Amino acid sequence: MGSDFLAYLQMLEFIAFFAGYPLIYTILRYLSAQKNNAAIFFSKIYEFLPSTYAIAGTLYIGLQLKNIYPDYSLENVIRTIQHPAIAIWAVSTVAFALTVIAKKSFLSLLHSLVFFLLFAIEIANGYSNMSTDGSRLHNTMNIYTASLLFYIIAPITIFSISRIVLYTKDLFNH
Repeated sequence: MGSDFLAYLQMLEFIAFFAGYPLIYTILRYLSAQKNNAAIFFSKIYEFLPSTYAIAGTLYIGLQLKNIYPDYSLENVIRTIQHPAIAIWAVSTVAFALTVIAKKSFLSLLHSLVFFLLFAIEIANGYSNMSTDGSRLHNTMNIYTASLLFYIIAPITIFSISRIVLYTKDLFNH
């Protein structure tokens, strides 16, 4: 039970950090393609999505480092991480901080679909086990909602900070 519970918690971590990205990416992509004034704003926010995805990966790495503290030995890492292949895939999100990769934002969508698939599997498991425990499905949906909120708030925050920096830079240059 302990190992199954830890595996479930790590699955929730993947959902929290990464599963909301594909939906927000798709919505912003659609809104930025519209022919109205709001599309300009949405296209600017859309540009920051790969960076936001990389930040989520950095935060995930920070959480994993906190989880294995104070023993950073390889044995402890192997013992602590229940889904090593998915964890490596999660750590690879920091590559989207590189400008060369971030410019190809479609790659970030493809990368994040793995986590969305994990979310879909977790939802299916929650529905199949609904008669025994509905709280699992409830927890998964709450975590996914938090992920969506992160991917809504973070790119807007990054955009706002970049505008403030550009504005103050222009003030000091003139």
